[in-house]
Amino acid sequence: MSFSPDTSQFDSPHAEWFFSQVHHIPRFAHHPPCDCYSNHVLRIGSWILCLGCTCLAVGIAISLSGLVVLGTYRSIPALLQDAVWSSTLGVVFYLPTLPQPFFQWKLFKMVSRFLLGVAIVLLAYTVLYVVPWTFAGCAWKLAMSVVFYLVLRWTLEFRRRFTPDPSRSCDGGCYPFCQGNRPRLNQVLEQLTTRVDDPEDSFVAFAEQLVAENGEVEIVSAPH
Repeated sequence: MSFSPDTSQFDSPHAEWFFSQVHHIPRFAHHPPCDCYSNHVLRIGSWILCLGCTCLAVGIAISLSGLVVLGTYRSIPALLQDAVWSSTLGVVFYLPTLPQPFFQWKLFKMVSRFLLGVAIVLLAYTVLYVVPWTFAGCAWKLAMSVVFYLVLRWTLEFRRRFTPDPSRSCDGGCYPFCQGNRPRLNQVLEQLTTRVDDPEDSFVAFAEQLVAENGEVEIVSAPH
C-alpha cells in the first residue's frame, strides 16, 4: 500500500525515536523479542533475558557458591578433591551441550546451559585448585587450559553451524513488523501518540499504517 506523508516529519525527534524503538532489541535478550524466538529467551515480568546466557550464569553462580561454602567449612567431597574425578564430572556436565542445537526444546536448553555453567566451574576449579602447583602439575594445568580453549572454540563453531535460525521457519512476516512482534509494536505506537503534540501529525498516521501493513508501505511523493 502506498502512503504520502509529509517527508519533513521523518526528520523530527519523534520519528527518530519511533524507528529506534521499533528496531530495538532488549539489552539482555540478545534475540528479537518476538514469538519466533520464544525458545531463545526467558520472560520474567517486563524483563526479556537470553535463555542461554541466563541459565549459564545461574549454573556458574550456584556451583561456584557451593564450592565456596564447602571450602569454607572444609567439607568438599573427596570426589571433587581428585583431579580425574572432578574433571570427568566437568566433561559429563558439558556433554548435553553437544546435542542441544538439534533439540530445541526449551526445558532441555535451560538444563543443558545450566549444566554447562556447572561444567565450566568444575573444570576451572580442577585446573586452579585440585591439580597441584608442582612442575608436573603446572604442565598439566597448561595442557588442560589449552584443551579447554580449543574445545571452547570448536563448540562455538559447532553451535554456529548447526543451531537452526528460527526466522527461516517463521511464517509471521519479517521482524520487526511481524505478527509475533505485534504487541510490542502496538505499545510503541501508543507511546508515540503521547510524545506527539499534534494528534493529526502525518507521521503518526504513517507509523500506524506501517504497522498495520506489516512494514509493506510504499512512500510516494505528493504531486506538485
